[in-house]
Amino acid sequence: MKYEARVTLTRVEYRGDNLGNNIRITITVSGRSVSLRFRIKPGESQIQNQLVYDERTDANEISLSSSALATEADPVHDDTGSAMAMLRFDDSGARDAVLNIPIQGDRKGDKSKKGVIVLTFSGVLR
Repeated sequence: MKYEARVTLTRVEYRGDNLGNNIRITITVSGRSVSLRFRIKPGESQIQNQLVYDERTDANEISLSSSALATEADPVHDDTGSAMAMLRFDDSGARDAVLNIPIQGDRKGDKSKKGVIVLTFSGVLR
């Protein structure tokens, strides 16, 4: 039986210290990349509906390698972080997976600051 495997970024949340609000994220799922830019403040979350993977498969379960690079873009110096994970989904219905991207402040006034960008994905085989 053929399945359509779809993974969608459904939510972005910013936790931790204030490193700034101008966020760029590049998400790669099984070799396919999507880049996003948006403004978000610490303590906020935003609903997204960004398709990051869409493929046909014969398998009734999938494991997809994923990575994400998050950058808080500043005029002087960017703060960045990255994370990797396996996203696993099967044909039992939509499932969520979470990827946490830690960001460490990297310039003089921000060195002690730490933030986390939390990406929530929904995956489904149908």
